[in-house]
Amino acid sequence: MLTCGLATLPGKPPAFGRAYYQASAAKAGGVDDFEKFNRLKAPVPEDRHAVQADAEENDVKRCAESPSLSKARTKEREREPEKMKNRSPWARMTPEDPNE
Repeated sequence: MLTCGLATLPGKPPAFGRAYYQASAAKAGGVDDFEKFNRLKAPVPEDRHAVQADAEENDVKRCAESPSLSKARTKEREREPEKMKNRSPWARMTPEDPNE
């Protein structure tokens, strides 16, 4: 819920009417202090963990696909003995037959 609410907020808050607040502020210079605060720029730390999280997510997806791929390979391997039974005997093979 919190991320949905944050996603709907604008990137920059709307500017306030400086003259109105300066005239009605209880503390003299309070609006100026607020302006100084607005000019302050905080450094944004670099995101070092998103790449690792994406890699882990891809690993989880690949592991989820693994059982179905394994079952497909097992079915293919189960057909191999049947193929070997249907081959002609070694004595009657030509040099090209084993490659088929």
